[in-house]
Amino acid sequence: MLMVRSIVRSRALDPGFDVAHVMTFAASPDQLGYNEERGRVLWTEILARVRQLPGAESAALALLVPLSNRGDDIAVAPFGATGSPALYAYNYVSPGYFGTVHIRLANGRDFSMSDARHAPDVAIVNETMARDFFGQESALGKTVRVIDGEGRERRTTIIGVVGTIKVRSMGESPRPMLYLPFGQWYRPDMIVHVRTDGRSPNMIRDVTRTMHSLEPDLAVDAQSMAQATAFSLIPLRVAASVLGFAGMVGAALAALGIFGLVGYTVSLRRREIGIRIALGAERLAVTRLVVNEGLRPVITGLCVGLPLAVAGASLLRGLLVGVSATDPVTLVAIALLVAVVAAVASFAPVRRATRLDPAGVLRDE
Repeated sequence: MLMVRSIVRSRALDPGFDVAHVMTFAASPDQLGYNEERGRVLWTEILARVRQLPGAESAALALLVPLSNRGDDIAVAPFGATGSPALYAYNYVSPGYFGTVHIRLANGRDFSMSDARHAPDVAIVNETMARDFFGQESALGKTVRVIDGEGRERRTTIIGVVGTIKVRSMGESPRPMLYLPFGQWYRPDMIVHVRTDGRSPNMIRDVTRTMHSLEPDLAVDAQSMAQATAFSLIPLRVAASVLGFAGMVGAALAALGIFGLVGYTVSLRRREIGIRIALGAERLAVTRLVVNEGLRPVITGLCVGLPLAVAGASLLRGLLVGVSATDPVTLVAIALLVAVVAAVASFAPVRRATRLDPAGVLRDE
């Protein structure tokens, strides 16, 4: 039940960006022998053409799609800080990326075309990184050390601060993140993000055709951003399915166990029940007696089992989203479910007990 509630809660959480009406187109020109110079030219031409398509509100490049089960870290440290740089999540993006995916610009400016290779290195950080690095001070104008793929240290000036988004999973704590301009940091395997007006059903075809018009042999993987980010919920959904099935099997076994226990209790007390009925005991009193016998071990089991269930649920903390292992709603629902199962399982023994023939019971004894 915790896993099911996690799925429901995850759909209501705000990841910090908007996937609605955003299409992604992943490609890697280096597979066709493109070097960095030719690759930059190709990506620049692709963006220019895509932005002119009917129905395309905006378009931008990014190395990664958040929550897509793909990500890496880069070494960063505030300039002047002692010790080795620590690893943080990052993304290479082009100008217009934050507006395309609706990541809030909290302070400063977005990247521009002037943030190119021969210009001073710049970066944008999210609010979590700004707070972790500089506390209450403004991050704008501060310098950080960034270690590139070749191990070189690059002094980089922060020009903007954006909102914190979910990067690896919906259940993660706020994660520091660094954004670097594609004009200064190159990777051939980039992803075109296109925000549409919602009225262009052929956008995938149009963008793919545009990319192929510039490079016919370019392999393009097109999908909506909603599909790309759905990977983050796969472990949760698998766990919910497996544990949900196990829970149903457990409930069925519990019902059989309670049924057998209450039935056995009634059989042991047939003579007592027969005598009670012979002496004028009302059917309701007999029903209450049998139900109490059935619910007593169930209540004892709940008192012992719920703390153990909480301890076991703590092992799933990494998969839970928006729900704690001690969620009171879930615990109450489980207790009520077990009580209902016990009541249903007691129905047949109660019915049989209230229909006992006192004379027949005493004759058999």
